[in-house]
Formats: sequence, C-alpha cells, structure tokens
Amino acid sequence: SRAPGYTIRSRLTIQRYFWNPIYDRLAHGYDAVDWLTGFTTQRLRTRALAYMPHPGTRLLEIGFGSGMLHAELASRYKMAGIDLAPGMAGLTRQRLDNSGRHSALCVGSVYASPWPDATFDAVLSTFAFSAFADPDRALDEMVRVIVPGGKVIIVDAGRVDDGNLVAAMLARVWELLGD
Repeated sequence: SRAPGYTIRSRLTIQRYFWNPIYDRLAHGYDAVDWLTGFTTQRLRTRALAYMPHPGTRLLEIGFGSGMLHAELASRYKMAGIDLAPGMAGLTRQRLDNSGRHSALCVGSVYASPWPDATFDAVLSTFAFSAFADPDRALDEMVRVIVPGGKVIIVDAGRVDDGNLVAAMLARVWELLGD
C-alpha cells in the first residue's frame, strides 16, 4: 500500500531527485544490505526460479540491481536487462564479464524500454516494482514487451513476518518514505 497523500507526480519527483541518485551511488554496497537482512532478498529472488519459463527462452529483467540473479540467469536464458542506475549496470556488466556470460543491458526507465513489442517470453522484476512511482504504467510496459501468453514474474517486498528485525525496520522506513 502507498503512503497517504502521495500522487504519482509527487512519487515521480521523489524518485527522480532522491531515490535515483541514492540507488545509483549504493551499487557497490547494495549486496551488503542483503547480508544485513540475512540474505532475505536473495532467498526470495531464487523462489522466482520456480515460475521461470524453460531454459533458452528470452528473458528481460527489469531493475536488475547489482546483478547477482541476472548473472546466474544468463547461464540459462537469452537475457536482457534494464535498470535506471548506471552504477548498477556497471556492476552487473562486471559480474557478467567475470562469469563469461552475456546479456543486453540497458540503462533506462521501466516506463520506456527500448525493445519492440513481443520481444521476450517472460519479464522478471525482483524488489523493484514497489519502487516504481507509476506501477500501472510499469506493468503496461512489461506486458507490451512479452509475447502473447508470456509471463510477468514479480517478486517484491511485502509484510516482513519472518522475525528478522533489521528487515522489518528497513521495510518500515521504506514505507514511510513513500515506497
């Protein structure tokens, strides 16, 4: 749920001037947050694998972050990815290069991906969807780039109820700041 009083326009403004610069600068420390929360996000990301299409298909990851999952998926899928942060894209490119894997990475907005209609068999977004200021528009774009009958797979933050106090605190702060 969204914090009361937040319009799409105000969320876009907050995202542009506050969240985007912070997210970009956190690229090399991003995985440390997962470590602090007991690898909660990585455990949940791997749950998405059960919903993935068969190996060898075309997969777009939106909001690939530091690229841990993206590099792993690149060993099984024809990958592409889009993320708003150049720092995250650089880190992901480095992970891919170090593992000898390939992906078409793009720095850009979820609202205007550069791929034509019906390019991918599936779209995956992990822990990014709740940060989109205009989720309806983001979902429309995800659906636009998948083939008919394709999958949109979203793993995101919800209620933290596994007893992890650090994760619960971070989720509460995130919510108070409009995400």
